[in-house]
Amino acid sequence: MTGGIYLLGGESMEEYLTIKETIELLKVDRSTLYRWSKAGKLSIYKKAGKSVLKKEEIENFLNELKPLHGE
Repeated sequence: MTGGIYLLGGESMEEYLTIKETIELLKVDRSTLYRWSKAGKLSIYKKAGKSVLKKEEIENFLNELKPLHGE
């Protein structure tokens, strides 16, 4: 799954970051995060009544950005 908002079941919350944690990590505005989700770059999930992102997907997203910055 890429992009959008999805409901999740029984996985541990340790595998996720909240919206607030994600925008602090990525140093972007909340609207940017939702725009990336709408564009299919990151998925936002609903878990235990909270909007969260999978840590693994954030790491993959960051790894995809690195070549763009000339690493």
